[in-house]
Amino acid sequence: MNANIYDRSVRTVLDRFYDPTFNNVDFAAEAAARRSAAVDQPTEQEFYLSLNELLGLLEDRHTVAIRPRPYPEIIRSLGSGELSFGMDLTTEKDEDGNWSNPFVRRLRPDGPAAQLGVQPGWEILSIDGSDTFDIGIEVGRSHTFEFRDPKGEVHVVTMATTLFPIEKGYVERRADGTVVIAFESFDRTTTDWLDERLAELRSDPPAAVVIDIRYNRGGDADAIPEVLGGFFTERFQFGHDQFRLRDRLEMTFWGTLPPKHTKPSINVWTGPVVVLQSSRSASSAEIFAATMKHCGRAVIVGETSRGAVVSAQAFRLPDGGLLRVGIADFRTATGARLEKVGVEPDIHVAGGLQDLRTGGQVLLDAAAQAALAAPAGAVCRPPAA
Repeated sequence: MNANIYDRSVRTVLDRFYDPTFNNVDFAAEAAARRSAAVDQPTEQEFYLSLNELLGLLEDRHTVAIRPRPYPEIIRSLGSGELSFGMDLTTEKDEDGNWSNPFVRRLRPDGPAAQLGVQPGWEILSIDGSDTFDIGIEVGRSHTFEFRDPKGEVHVVTMATTLFPIEKGYVERRADGTVVIAFESFDRTTTDWLDERLAELRSDPPAAVVIDIRYNRGGDADAIPEVLGGFFTERFQFGHDQFRLRDRLEMTFWGTLPPKHTKPSINVWTGPVVVLQSSRSASSAEIFAATMKHCGRAVIVGETSRGAVVSAQAFRLPDGGLLRVGIADFRTATGARLEKVGVEPDIHVAGGLQDLRTGGQVLLDAAAQAALAAPAGAVCRPPAA
Protein backbone atom coordinates (compact mmCIF):
# COMPACT_ATOMS: atom_id res chain seq x y z
CA MET A 1 0.00 0.00 0.00
CA ASN A 2 2.80 2.44 0.87
CA ALA A 3 4.44 1.81 -2.49
CA ASN A 4 1.15 2.28 -4.33
CA ILE A 5 0.41 5.57 -2.57
CA TYR A 6 3.95 6.86 -3.02
CA ASP A 7 4.16 6.06 -6.72
CA ARG A 8 0.71 7.46 -7.47
CA SER A 9 1.52 10.66 -5.60
CA VAL A 10 4.79 11.14 -7.46
CA ARG A 11 3.17 10.50 -10.85
CA THR A 12 0.38 12.95 -10.10
CA VAL A 13 2.78 15.70 -9.05
CA LEU A 14 5.00 15.14 -12.10
CA ASP A 15 1.93 15.29 -14.32
CA ARG A 16 -0.08 18.13 -12.77
CA PHE A 17 2.08 20.49 -10.68
CA TYR A 18 1.71 23.97 -12.14
CA ASP A 19 5.45 24.70 -12.36
CA PRO A 20 7.21 22.38 -14.87
CA THR A 21 10.56 23.21 -13.22
CA PHE A 22 9.11 22.06 -9.86
CA ASN A 23 10.46 25.27 -8.30
CA ASN A 24 13.94 24.36 -9.58
CA VAL A 25 13.94 20.93 -7.89
CA ASP A 26 14.75 17.68 -9.72
CA PHE A 27 11.59 16.18 -8.27
CA ALA A 28 11.77 12.87 -10.16
CA ALA A 29 15.32 12.21 -8.95
CA GLU A 30 14.48 13.18 -5.38
CA ALA A 31 11.41 10.93 -5.42
CA ALA A 32 13.45 7.97 -6.67
CA ALA A 33 16.18 8.52 -4.06
CA ARG A 34 13.70 8.73 -1.17
CA ARG A 35 11.31 5.98 -2.25
CA SER A 36 12.73 2.99 -0.33
CA ALA A 37 12.99 4.87 2.95
CA ALA A 38 9.43 6.17 2.66
CA VAL A 39 7.86 2.88 1.60
CA ASP A 40 9.60 1.02 4.45
CA GLN A 41 8.07 3.25 7.15
CA PRO A 42 6.27 0.96 9.66
CA THR A 43 3.28 3.18 10.46
CA GLU A 44 0.82 5.26 8.48
CA GLN A 45 1.85 8.39 10.33
CA GLU A 46 5.57 7.90 9.64
CA PHE A 47 4.90 7.07 5.99
CA TYR A 48 2.88 10.25 5.43
CA LEU A 49 5.56 12.29 7.18
CA SER A 50 8.13 10.91 4.73
CA LEU A 51 5.87 11.54 1.76
CA ASN A 52 5.26 15.12 2.87
CA GLU A 53 9.00 15.68 3.31
CA LEU A 54 9.33 14.91 -0.40
CA LEU A 55 6.41 17.16 -1.32
CA GLY A 56 7.87 19.88 0.88
CA LEU A 57 10.79 20.21 -1.53
CA LEU A 58 8.37 21.96 -3.90
CA GLU A 59 7.96 24.78 -1.36
CA ASP A 60 4.26 24.92 -2.16
CA ARG A 61 1.95 24.87 0.85
CA HIS A 62 -0.95 23.67 -1.32
CA THR A 63 0.77 20.43 -2.33
CA VAL A 64 0.38 18.02 0.56
CA ALA A 65 -0.65 14.45 1.35
CA ILE A 66 -3.36 14.06 4.00
CA ARG A 67 -3.79 10.86 5.98
CA PRO A 68 -7.21 9.18 5.96
CA ARG A 69 -9.15 10.21 9.03
CA PRO A 70 -12.26 8.47 10.33
CA TYR A 71 -15.06 10.99 10.80
CA PRO A 72 -17.80 10.30 13.36
CA GLU A 73 -21.09 9.28 11.84
CA ILE A 74 -22.76 12.21 13.59
CA ILE A 75 -20.67 14.63 11.51
CA ARG A 76 -21.45 12.79 8.26
CA SER A 77 -25.19 12.96 8.93
CA LEU A 78 -25.42 16.65 9.78
CA GLY A 79 -26.80 17.63 6.40
CA SER A 80 -27.71 21.31 6.50
CA GLY A 81 -26.90 21.72 10.16
CA GLU A 82 -23.86 22.70 12.17
CA LEU A 83 -23.10 21.08 15.49
CA SER A 84 -21.50 23.48 17.96
CA PHE A 85 -21.84 25.56 21.12
CA GLY A 86 -22.51 28.71 19.12
CA MET A 87 -18.89 29.90 19.37
CA ASP A 88 -16.43 30.75 16.64
CA LEU A 89 -12.94 29.98 17.95
CA THR A 90 -9.44 30.83 16.80
CA THR A 91 -5.86 30.65 18.01
CA GLU A 92 -3.02 33.10 17.56
CA LYS A 93 0.74 33.04 18.04
CA ASP A 94 2.25 34.92 20.97
CA GLU A 95 5.40 37.05 20.81
CA ASP A 96 7.54 33.91 21.11
CA GLY A 97 5.82 32.22 18.18
CA ASN A 98 3.87 29.72 20.32
CA TRP A 99 0.24 28.99 19.56
CA SER A 100 -2.25 30.15 22.17
CA ASN A 101 -5.17 28.21 23.60
CA PRO A 102 -8.42 28.68 21.65
CA PHE A 103 -10.08 32.08 22.05
CA VAL A 104 -13.70 33.00 21.46
CA ARG A 105 -13.74 35.43 18.55
CA ARG A 106 -17.49 35.58 17.96
CA LEU A 107 -20.73 34.24 19.40
CA ARG A 108 -23.97 33.29 17.69
CA PRO A 109 -26.70 35.23 19.53
CA ASP A 110 -28.98 32.17 19.52
CA GLY A 111 -26.30 29.80 20.82
CA PRO A 112 -25.88 28.35 24.32
CA ALA A 113 -22.55 30.11 24.88
CA ALA A 114 -23.99 33.59 24.36
CA GLN A 115 -27.06 32.79 26.43
CA LEU A 116 -24.87 31.62 29.31
CA GLY A 117 -22.78 34.79 29.33
CA VAL A 118 -19.65 33.75 27.44
CA GLN A 119 -17.93 36.78 25.89
CA PRO A 120 -15.67 37.36 22.86
CA GLY A 121 -12.04 37.40 23.89
CA TRP A 122 -12.39 34.66 26.50
CA GLU A 123 -9.68 32.00 26.42
CA ILE A 124 -10.55 28.31 26.80
CA LEU A 125 -8.36 26.71 29.47
CA SER A 126 -9.95 23.25 29.51
CA ILE A 127 -12.97 21.22 28.42
CA ASP A 128 -14.26 18.57 30.81
CA GLY A 129 -11.08 19.00 32.82
CA SER A 130 -8.75 18.27 29.88
CA ASP A 131 -6.51 20.77 28.12
CA THR A 132 -6.28 18.59 24.98
CA PHE A 133 -9.72 19.85 23.80
CA ASP A 134 -10.35 16.44 22.26
CA ILE A 135 -14.02 15.77 22.97
CA GLY A 136 -16.64 13.59 21.33
CA ILE A 137 -19.39 15.74 19.80
CA GLU A 138 -22.98 14.58 20.09
CA VAL A 139 -26.22 16.53 19.89
CA GLY A 140 -27.44 17.54 23.34
CA ARG A 141 -24.37 16.28 25.21
CA SER A 142 -23.19 18.73 27.88
CA HIS A 143 -19.57 19.76 28.39
CA THR A 144 -17.94 21.88 31.07
CA PHE A 145 -15.69 24.70 29.82
CA GLU A 146 -13.17 26.60 31.88
CA PHE A 147 -12.63 30.10 30.46
CA ARG A 148 -10.33 32.94 31.39
CA ASP A 149 -11.40 36.49 30.53
CA PRO A 150 -9.00 39.31 29.52
CA LYS A 151 -8.82 40.47 33.17
CA GLY A 152 -7.63 37.05 34.30
CA GLU A 153 -10.89 35.96 35.97
CA VAL A 154 -11.84 32.30 35.47
CA HIS A 155 -15.39 31.29 34.48
CA VAL A 156 -16.76 27.74 34.53
CA VAL A 157 -19.66 27.19 32.12
CA THR A 158 -21.53 23.96 31.36
CA MET A 159 -23.42 23.88 28.07
CA ALA A 160 -24.81 21.42 25.58
CA THR A 161 -24.02 21.11 21.89
CA THR A 162 -26.76 22.34 19.58
CA LEU A 163 -27.57 21.74 15.91
CA PHE A 164 -27.76 25.09 14.08
CA PRO A 165 -28.58 26.06 10.51
CA ILE A 166 -25.32 26.70 8.69
CA GLU A 167 -24.34 30.35 8.89
CA LYS A 168 -22.85 31.66 5.63
CA GLY A 169 -21.93 34.99 7.16
CA TYR A 170 -23.32 37.76 9.32
CA VAL A 171 -24.18 41.44 9.15
CA GLU A 172 -23.65 44.01 11.89
CA ARG A 173 -24.99 47.57 11.65
CA ARG A 174 -22.82 49.80 13.83
CA ALA A 175 -23.75 52.98 15.65
CA ASP A 176 -21.25 54.96 13.54
CA GLY A 177 -23.34 54.35 10.42
CA THR A 178 -21.23 51.59 8.89
CA VAL A 179 -22.38 48.05 8.11
CA VAL A 180 -20.01 45.12 8.59
CA ILE A 181 -20.56 42.15 6.27
CA ALA A 182 -18.48 39.10 7.19
CA PHE A 183 -18.21 35.78 5.40
CA GLU A 184 -15.65 33.02 5.64
CA SER A 185 -15.67 31.17 2.33
CA PHE A 186 -16.12 31.65 -1.39
CA ASP A 187 -18.79 29.36 -2.84
CA ARG A 188 -22.13 29.42 -4.63
CA THR A 189 -24.32 29.74 -1.54
CA THR A 190 -22.13 32.51 -0.13
CA THR A 191 -22.35 34.55 -3.34
CA ASP A 192 -26.14 34.25 -3.26
CA TRP A 193 -26.18 35.22 0.42
CA LEU A 194 -23.93 38.25 -0.21
CA ASP A 195 -26.08 39.39 -3.14
CA GLU A 196 -29.14 39.30 -0.87
CA ARG A 197 -27.33 41.34 1.78
CA LEU A 198 -26.29 43.96 -0.76
CA ALA A 199 -29.90 44.15 -1.99
CA GLU A 200 -31.05 44.85 1.57
CA LEU A 201 -28.77 47.89 1.77
CA ARG A 202 -30.92 49.68 -0.82
CA SER A 203 -33.80 50.25 1.57
CA ASP A 204 -31.59 51.72 4.32
CA PRO A 205 -28.18 52.62 2.87
CA PRO A 206 -25.35 52.81 5.40
CA ALA A 207 -22.64 55.47 5.37
CA ALA A 208 -20.11 52.82 4.31
CA VAL A 209 -19.56 49.06 4.16
CA VAL A 210 -16.81 46.99 5.76
CA ILE A 211 -16.21 43.60 4.13
CA ASP A 212 -14.69 41.47 6.89
CA ILE A 213 -12.61 38.60 5.48
CA ARG A 214 -10.22 38.23 8.41
CA TYR A 215 -11.01 34.52 8.75
CA ASN A 216 -11.81 33.78 5.11
CA ARG A 217 -9.56 31.04 3.72
CA GLY A 218 -10.96 31.18 0.20
CA GLY A 219 -12.78 28.34 -1.50
CA ASP A 220 -14.23 28.07 -5.00
CA ALA A 221 -12.38 30.28 -7.50
CA ASP A 222 -15.51 30.35 -9.66
CA ALA A 223 -17.19 32.46 -6.96
CA ILE A 224 -14.72 35.34 -7.19
CA PRO A 225 -16.25 37.00 -10.30
CA GLU A 226 -19.68 37.17 -8.65
CA VAL A 227 -18.38 38.44 -5.31
CA LEU A 228 -16.45 41.17 -7.13
CA GLY A 229 -19.57 41.80 -9.20
CA GLY A 230 -21.29 43.13 -6.10
CA PHE A 231 -18.95 46.15 -6.12
CA PHE A 232 -18.40 46.97 -9.80
CA THR A 233 -20.86 48.03 -12.50
CA GLU A 234 -18.53 47.00 -15.33
CA ARG A 235 -17.08 43.74 -16.55
CA PHE A 236 -13.29 43.55 -16.64
CA GLN A 237 -10.48 41.00 -16.36
CA PHE A 238 -9.00 40.91 -12.87
CA GLY A 239 -6.23 38.34 -13.44
CA HIS A 240 -5.26 35.05 -15.01
CA ASP A 241 -4.04 31.59 -14.01
CA GLN A 242 -0.82 29.95 -15.13
CA PHE A 243 -1.41 26.24 -15.87
CA ARG A 244 0.73 23.53 -17.39
CA LEU A 245 0.11 23.68 -21.14
CA ARG A 246 -1.79 20.39 -21.24
CA ASP A 247 -4.15 21.43 -18.46
CA ARG A 248 -4.84 24.77 -20.17
CA LEU A 249 -5.53 23.08 -23.52
CA GLU A 250 -7.87 20.53 -21.91
CA MET A 251 -9.75 23.17 -19.92
CA THR A 252 -10.05 25.37 -23.01
CA PHE A 253 -11.42 22.44 -25.03
CA TRP A 254 -13.96 21.50 -22.37
CA GLY A 255 -14.81 25.12 -21.50
CA THR A 256 -13.83 24.70 -17.85
CA LEU A 257 -11.16 27.38 -17.45
CA PRO A 258 -11.88 29.29 -14.20
CA PRO A 259 -13.49 32.65 -15.08
CA LYS A 260 -11.30 35.71 -14.52
CA HIS A 261 -13.74 38.50 -15.47
CA THR A 262 -16.06 40.19 -13.02
CA LYS A 263 -19.76 39.38 -13.25
CA PRO A 264 -21.66 42.53 -12.18
CA SER A 265 -24.77 42.04 -10.07
CA ILE A 266 -28.02 43.99 -10.25
CA ASN A 267 -27.39 44.76 -6.56
CA VAL A 268 -24.06 46.57 -6.88
CA TRP A 269 -23.01 48.57 -3.81
CA THR A 270 -21.61 51.87 -5.08
CA GLY A 271 -20.80 53.48 -1.73
CA PRO A 272 -17.52 53.54 0.22
CA VAL A 273 -15.92 50.19 1.01
CA VAL A 274 -13.18 48.92 3.30
CA VAL A 275 -11.83 45.37 3.10
CA LEU A 276 -10.74 44.13 6.52
CA GLN A 277 -8.20 41.31 6.29
CA SER A 278 -5.70 39.48 8.49
CA SER A 279 -2.73 37.17 8.13
CA ARG A 280 -5.30 34.33 7.93
CA SER A 281 -7.04 35.71 4.83
CA ALA A 282 -6.08 33.41 1.98
CA SER A 283 -6.67 32.25 -1.58
CA SER A 284 -9.87 33.67 -3.13
CA ALA A 285 -10.10 36.22 -0.31
CA GLU A 286 -6.68 37.55 -1.32
CA ILE A 287 -7.66 37.80 -4.99
CA PHE A 288 -10.76 39.74 -3.96
CA ALA A 289 -8.74 42.13 -1.78
CA ALA A 290 -6.01 42.56 -4.40
CA THR A 291 -8.57 43.45 -7.08
CA MET A 292 -10.43 45.90 -4.86
CA LYS A 293 -7.10 47.56 -4.00
CA HIS A 294 -5.80 47.63 -7.58
CA CYS A 295 -9.01 49.26 -8.81
CA GLY A 296 -9.05 51.87 -6.05
CA ARG A 297 -12.45 50.49 -5.08
CA ALA A 298 -11.64 49.85 -1.41
CA VAL A 299 -9.23 50.75 1.33
CA ILE A 300 -7.53 47.62 2.71
CA VAL A 301 -7.19 47.58 6.50
CA GLY A 302 -5.51 45.05 8.79
CA GLU A 303 -2.52 42.79 8.26
CA THR A 304 -0.73 41.43 5.20
CA SER A 305 -2.71 38.46 3.93
CA ARG A 306 -1.37 34.93 3.99
CA GLY A 307 0.06 34.70 0.47
CA ALA A 308 -1.54 31.34 -0.38
CA VAL A 309 -3.15 31.79 -3.78
CA VAL A 310 -2.16 28.75 -5.84
CA SER A 311 -5.21 26.75 -6.94
CA ALA A 312 -5.11 23.13 -5.83
CA GLN A 313 -6.87 19.98 -6.95
CA ALA A 314 -7.56 17.03 -4.67
CA PHE A 315 -6.86 13.43 -5.70
CA ARG A 316 -8.10 10.44 -3.68
CA LEU A 317 -5.38 8.00 -2.64
CA PRO A 318 -5.79 4.18 -2.49
CA ASP A 319 -6.00 4.10 1.33
CA GLY A 320 -8.66 6.81 1.51
CA GLY A 321 -6.17 9.58 2.06
CA LEU A 322 -5.99 12.72 -0.05
CA LEU A 323 -3.30 14.27 -2.22
CA ARG A 324 -3.64 17.98 -2.88
CA VAL A 325 -1.57 19.37 -5.76
CA GLY A 326 -1.11 22.98 -6.78
CA ILE A 327 -2.18 23.11 -10.43
CA ALA A 328 -2.45 26.84 -11.20
CA ASP A 329 -0.62 29.98 -10.10
CA PHE A 330 -2.62 33.22 -10.06
CA ARG A 331 -1.40 36.54 -11.48
CA THR A 332 -3.19 39.86 -11.03
CA ALA A 333 -4.22 42.10 -13.91
CA THR A 334 -0.80 43.74 -13.73
CA GLY A 335 1.00 40.38 -13.73
CA ALA A 336 1.88 40.49 -10.02
CA ARG A 337 2.19 37.21 -8.12
CA LEU A 338 0.43 36.96 -4.76
CA GLU A 339 1.78 33.55 -3.73
CA LYS A 340 4.18 33.91 -0.77
CA VAL A 341 3.67 37.68 -1.02
CA GLY A 342 0.10 38.38 0.02
CA VAL A 343 -1.85 41.62 -0.18
CA GLU A 344 -0.34 44.54 1.70
CA PRO A 345 -2.92 46.68 3.54
CA ASP A 346 -3.26 50.41 2.94
CA ILE A 347 -3.69 50.88 6.67
CA HIS A 348 -1.74 48.41 8.79
CA VAL A 349 -3.44 47.49 12.08
CA ALA A 350 -2.16 44.46 13.98
CA GLY A 351 -4.67 41.90 15.14
CA GLY A 352 -3.57 38.86 17.10
CA LEU A 353 -4.21 38.21 20.77
CA GLN A 354 -4.79 41.82 21.76
CA ASP A 355 -7.51 42.20 19.17
CA LEU A 356 -9.09 38.90 20.27
CA ARG A 357 -9.18 40.08 23.86
CA THR A 358 -11.27 43.06 22.79
CA GLY A 359 -13.67 40.91 20.80
CA GLY A 360 -12.13 42.08 17.53
CA GLN A 361 -13.07 45.71 18.10
CA VAL A 362 -9.58 47.15 17.50
CA LEU A 363 -9.58 46.09 13.87
CA LEU A 364 -13.29 46.73 13.37
CA ASP A 365 -13.05 50.27 14.74
CA ALA A 366 -10.08 51.03 12.51
CA ALA A 367 -11.88 49.61 9.48
CA ALA A 368 -15.07 51.56 10.20
CA GLN A 369 -13.14 54.81 10.58
CA ALA A 370 -11.37 54.23 7.28
CA ALA A 371 -14.65 53.30 5.58
CA LEU A 372 -16.29 56.58 6.53
CA ALA A 373 -13.46 58.41 4.74
CA ALA A 374 -13.24 56.06 1.73
CA PRO A 375 -14.29 57.23 -1.76
CA ALA A 376 -17.46 55.99 -3.42
CA GLY A 377 -17.84 54.67 -6.97
CA ALA A 378 -18.17 51.30 -8.63
CA VAL A 379 -15.73 51.25 -11.53
CA CYS A 380 -12.14 50.05 -11.73
CA ARG A 381 -9.74 53.00 -11.71
CA PRO A 382 -6.21 51.70 -11.24
CA PRO A 383 -3.72 54.26 -9.92
CA ALA A 384 -1.68 56.08 -12.51
CA ALA A 385 1.69 54.51 -13.25
